[in-house]
Amino acid sequence: LTGLLFLACNPPGRFSDTRMRAVLVDQFEPKSHAILRDCISEICPWVAESVSFDSSGLENFASQQRKDGDDSCDDSDSM
Repeated sequence: LTGLLFLACNPPGRFSDTRMRAVLVDQFEPKSHAILRDCISEICPWVAESVSFDSSGLENFASQQRKDGDDSCDDSDSM
């Protein structure tokens, strides 16, 4: 729900040419995800095209992102 609300509050163009995108990660996709996404998308249509769901563990997702060359989830600078 938090990721969907974040996207709803950040429409395209809010921050110049930046477009927000959210990847929701959990071990399984809750049944409520599609229902909530569809409800929020009725009022904020950009949400449907800006969110994706990855059914995996967080460690697996981060590892796959590193393999794919996406350093946005790189935690090497974290404390």
